[in-house]
Amino acid sequence: MGQGAQRGEGRRGLEPSQLSLQAKLATTWFDLLGLDQQAKLLGDTIAAYRHALELTESRHRAGIASSLDVSRAKTQLASAQAAADDVSARRALYEHAIATLIGVPASQFNVAPNEMWSIGPTLVMTIFDGGRRAAVMRGAQAKLAENGAQYKATVLGAFQQVEDNLALLHHLGDEAQREDEALTAAQRTLTLSMSRYRDGVVSYLDVVTAQTTELSTQIASLELDTRRLDATVGLIQAIGGGWSTQDLQEDKAAS
Repeated sequence: MGQGAQRGEGRRGLEPSQLSLQAKLATTWFDLLGLDQQAKLLGDTIAAYRHALELTESRHRAGIASSLDVSRAKTQLASAQAAADDVSARRALYEHAIATLIGVPASQFNVAPNEMWSIGPTLVMTIFDGGRRAAVMRGAQAKLAENGAQYKATVLGAFQQVEDNLALLHHLGDEAQREDEALTAAQRTLTLSMSRYRDGVVSYLDVVTAQTTELSTQIASLELDTRRLDATVGLIQAIGGGWSTQDLQEDKAAS
């Protein structure tokens, strides 16, 4: 076999590992983006809970609300703050994972939340740098090497991955619709609960219950969006496709 043919064969052998790394980078990027959305939600929630605590303390000083109501409001605020800290910790891990995938030391890599959509396409395309990542690609190529007996299982596995991700996208789409309906109802319940609390009709326990339900529903909705994006990446990987900077920019515009 000539040297040119060998080089061509080597490039084809790298394609599965390139696609795998590209898919991993894309899903990690989407997961990080989802955490940024959760962080924004929790930031808004903390501000709302702080305002609710101030209202409850004011009512307590006036002899309208009990100390139990104040305690419940403080618990809600502290819980939301703890959740925000947890999201920050998880985000750091995803950020480190992205740094590793693009061949950058984690300590030297940082992406601000508002930069995610702009820098993402560049990060994905960096995977195709055949220089610094040559050793990684060679290792991936060795792991993905298959003999004739494994080929059939690989093909069948690929078909299953396609069907799995198509099913996920279908059912997650239905779930998203139901989740949107649940979120609308939860937001209305919270609004009514706060209104009734201000009027002295219900205790702060009703507000706490509504706040907890509304926040958990919002987080579930954001996590569902991330799962749908990950399933899309999985489907593209299963059919042997890829991504380009233009594709990702179009995704950004569409969202």
